[in-house]
Amino acid sequence: MNDTMNPTDAETEGDDDRKRSSQLSNDALLARLKKQFKADWNHSKDWRDQAKKDFDFVAVDQWDAKDRSALDDMGRPVITFNRTLSIIKAVAGIEINSRHETIYLPRGTEPGQIRANEILTSASQWMSDGCDAEDEQSAAFQDTLICGMGWTEARIDYDEEPDGKYVETRIDPLEMYWDRNSRSKNLVDARRVFRVRKMSLSEARELFPGVPDFELDA
Repeated sequence: MNDTMNPTDAETEGDDDRKRSSQLSNDALLARLKKQFKADWNHSKDWRDQAKKDFDFVAVDQWDAKDRSALDDMGRPVITFNRTLSIIKAVAGIEINSRHETIYLPRGTEPGQIRANEILTSASQWMSDGCDAEDEQSAAFQDTLICGMGWTEARIDYDEEPDGKYVETRIDPLEMYWDRNSRSKNLVDARRVFRVRKMSLSEARELFPGVPDFELDA
């Protein structure tokens, strides 16, 4: 989260509302984040409802409940010709077949720069191959075709490798919330991004050892 506070994010102008996030106490910071999240959640609510319908539509759940019930009452089969999925798969296939490798190019021509960038390119390819990053990116691209949003997360995982392993995974777009004041493509001007993910209590305990259970419920 960015360390600035937009006046529109504050319902009341108090001392805490004029402070930077880094200057707030833990309780005050949590209160600010909750206020911002609620506002961002309301902003994307309509998109979120439509995105669920879009995913259902591609998954052949295209019938209204009333129409399906009417057909059942008449003893008629519910037949669906899913033309949408075939188009989505065709466009996704074009992305896969035309994928380009990530290549690092030197900005200058000083001795050693070209060699250094060849090493970076090889390291990037090695890291991607180790976690099937291309497959995850393609899955996120398909999400973009369906609902307009596609997300991946790049991180270092220490569960499998004690020294750290690069991992890139696709994230469910419905788990993501973003700054409602963002207007640029790819949300490059967003000052904050939230991720809301359901998990078991045991997983939460592993992430936050020693924290009381009642505090783990968001």
